[in-house]
Amino acid sequence: MGQTLSEPITEKETTLGEDSRMLFGASCMQGWRITMEDAHTSILRLNSRFNTTDLKKLEEELNKEPPKDELHYSFFAVFDGHGGSSVAKYSGEHLHWRLLEEEAFKQKDFKKALKSAYLNMDKEMLNEPSIIRNPAGCTAVSALITDDNMLYIANSGDSRAIISVDGVSNDITEDHKPTKPGIFINNNSSNSSNCCCCDSSNNNSSSSSNRIIFFNTYGPFHIVVTVVVAIVVIIIVVVVVIVVAVVVAIVVIELFFLIHMVLFI
Repeated sequence: MGQTLSEPITEKETTLGEDSRMLFGASCMQGWRITMEDAHTSILRLNSRFNTTDLKKLEEELNKEPPKDELHYSFFAVFDGHGGSSVAKYSGEHLHWRLLEEEAFKQKDFKKALKSAYLNMDKEMLNEPSIIRNPAGCTAVSALITDDNMLYIANSGDSRAIISVDGVSNDITEDHKPTKPGIFINNNSSNSSNCCCCDSSNNNSSSSSNRIIFFNTYGPFHIVVTVVVAIVVIIIVVVVVIVVAVVVAIVVIELFFLIHMVLFI
């Protein structure tokens, strides 16, 4: 479980954003952990021209009108850290750039690109100095919205995504386990400009459905509850076993004395 605070930190940090086809909201809370172990990524326009550590250059690119032939990709992800923040933080800062570098992405094979990006990210961190010999890890769920409004969801571990269409919610991920392959889902929304990880009220088309995607990760509170329930169940089982053993012992003793009385009296 790791160390936890005596009381959870419930202050939330929320970010909002929007562009011509969607708007998003993201919120995070530290909870019971000693430090914040999770990370998230919210990118309305994913393009390699923004991949720079030069803040001045980045600001110039952000203020530029995008080239007319530039494809519009959006990327959102949540990384649920365990045992520390290093893996979640590193993934949040680099996964989307690795996705852009995938050959499959350039060929628009987005399912393959997402899977490769996840696996290659894992390999990359094995040699990352800030992570080597660090016990931390993370689960993840991400959403890629392509230029033609196709939605691709990828997840690893028990991080989940839920989609709400006209007020009706549906699970669109399955928990990824060592014995079960990860699930990659696409949702064709070519008639809608509002398929996103957020409210879709920017669309003026009357034929479009409002679509909202919610990301969910299980944090320390759920772990605490699970462990407490497990401990209670174990205690109940132990008590039942002890009671049964005592009853059996009493019956055996009674039988012994009964047999002794029949044989010797």
